[in-house]
Amino acid sequence: SVPIDDEVIDISFDIQYGDNFQKGVDIGYAKSSGTQSGYSIIKAQKNVLEIMRTEVIGDNGNAAAAILKSALSWMYNSFLRILGYFLLPTFFVDALMARFSLTKYSAKIASSEGVTFYLDHVRMRFEAVTKQELGRSHTKKQFAININRLLSKLKVRVNRVAFFSNRRGDLSGNFEHIYDCLKDGDMDLRTLLTPVPYHRMSYSEIFKFVYLYNTSKVILIDDFYELTSIVKKKPEVKLIQVWHACGAFKTFGFSRLGKPGGPRQLTPHHRCYDYALVSAQRISRFYAEGFGIPINRVVAAGVPRTDVFFSDEYRKEKIEDFYRKYPKLKNKKIMLFAPTFRGNGRLTGYYPADRFDLKTVYEGANGQYAIIVKLHPFIKDSFIIPPEYKDYILDFSDESEINDILFVTDLLVSDYSSVIFEASLLNIPMIFYAFDLNEYIATRDFYYEYKDFLPGKLVYDMDELLRAINTSDFETEKIDEFKSTFFDDLDGKSSSRAAKLIKDIIN
Repeated sequence: SVPIDDEVIDISFDIQYGDNFQKGVDIGYAKSSGTQSGYSIIKAQKNVLEIMRTEVIGDNGNAAAAILKSALSWMYNSFLRILGYFLLPTFFVDALMARFSLTKYSAKIASSEGVTFYLDHVRMRFEAVTKQELGRSHTKKQFAININRLLSKLKVRVNRVAFFSNRRGDLSGNFEHIYDCLKDGDMDLRTLLTPVPYHRMSYSEIFKFVYLYNTSKVILIDDFYELTSIVKKKPEVKLIQVWHACGAFKTFGFSRLGKPGGPRQLTPHHRCYDYALVSAQRISRFYAEGFGIPINRVVAAGVPRTDVFFSDEYRKEKIEDFYRKYPKLKNKKIMLFAPTFRGNGRLTGYYPADRFDLKTVYEGANGQYAIIVKLHPFIKDSFIIPPEYKDYILDFSDESEINDILFVTDLLVSDYSSVIFEASLLNIPMIFYAFDLNEYIATRDFYYEYKDFLPGKLVYDMDELLRAINTSDFETEKIDEFKSTFFDDLDGKSSSRAAKLIKDIIN
């Protein structure tokens, strides 16, 4: 704490390099050449803060100037947009020229085909001229903002809790367990579950979002939900990020700054969260960094959907249900193949199917394992299952949750998926098939040193994978330490703790 002109500015540094972490590093100030360099830095920082306050909050004496500036800005942007609309025919001609390589086009749309190429080219030309967006995203974003102006005066219902998701269309996962803990009280529980990005939501769904966002005391989301960054949240509304993954594995959010698909430094994404739930206190700093929020807003309540792993009755029921539906698998061990996606996100996610040939794996393991494929929701292309093995190789990618499959899993084959945290709770043997590890580190990276972090066997190609399977070389001795590192409470009560946080906010 350094007092400057009767104002105290607190500064602290946390430093991390690999697995080494130092919290609250001391800062030294020294005079150099007759100047107090430390003081100068703090003074400059204060000046920057004062400038930011003036720009954001404004000055009452310059209210008229601010209004004039806003009006001129609106008029100029409107002129540019109208100009862009008039130029649309020209942009279409330019797209046609680009298609035949008679003029240049952006590398961003080089992979676009057919009508998509022309539409992308026109949109990019429009945005280059007007500095404004064109298309569904812009239209629906403006719709949400305008509706919010109308509904922002609505009163917040103190007992209303809303669940928003754009990764699932049913009440499952963490949401299901929290909902069950709240439903018997006097809560007004609402849901908006649309497994599509906001620009593909209907206008009625966007209207419902804005309405609930303005009238709910507590909002829960289970992934990045872009509309929460577009529509301004009331201070009395509390937004809780119930992240879909356990532990801390591959980097996300602001931890990906500078990497493909990562956010920009000044983006509002994630920073609006009032709380984020995690599985262990020791990984709170990663979530604080990833979401760009203070560490005291990260609550180690646990992951609600893991509660089922501590219920023998639930486990027995799911195993019986599975073999009732797939009786031919009773005499087989079950291998679950659950890789994460490659690419930058929902719209570009994929997995190179040629790197895991189902027939080769099934036959290479001498048929001792039935194979269940569970691809990440971002992966749209399904694996081709050999017809002769259709009874023993199953695709469960359309299932919204993976937990129930884990109860019958004898071996998990994954790569960089967070399913390994859930698998550790059931002590399932694991093999990590990381054929593109160096590339993945360069484009995505991890919070821990990958090779030292894994609770199982690491392999790099199909030969190593099959050798590990046939010799049962799974390195299961690593699981217990891994589990104790990433879960504070192994008691099956994470849902109750999450529900208590919500009730405390309301009360």
